Amino acid sequence: AVASDLTQVDDLEMGWASSYAIRSQKLLAWGMNDFSEVTAAPTEKNAFKSAENHITTAVELPLSQVINVSAGVVHSCAVAQHKIWCWGDNSAGELGSGDPMDGTYSFRLVLF
Repeated sequence: AVASDLTQVDDLEMGWASSYAIRSQKLLAWGMNDFSEVTAAPTEKNAFKSAENHITTAVELPLSQVINVSAGVVHSCAVAQHKIWCWGDNSAGELGSGDPMDGTYSFRLVLF
C-alpha cells in the first residue's frame, strides 16, 4: 500500500539509500531498492521486488506492531511483534540466516 502522507510519524530512520518511518506501529519505506531493502516480501523470496530500483513514494511494509527500525547500507532490521526481522542484502550474512550466500532478500526472523 502506498502511504504518501507522512504526517503523525512516531520515528524516522535514514539508511545509506533508503528511509523508514514508523507510524501507528506500521513501517513505511522509500528509497533505493537494489537489494529489496525497501520492498522485501515476508515469506516469498523477492515477491515484492520492484522492477524499478528507486521507490520515491513511501510504501507500507507487511509488518505490524513495529516499535523500532535500523537501516544498514543495503539491509535493515526492525523490532516488530516482539521479534527481530531483517531484510535486504545477505552477501555477508546480514540477515542472520546462517548462510551468507543464500541470496535471500526477504524478511527473515532472526531472533525470537
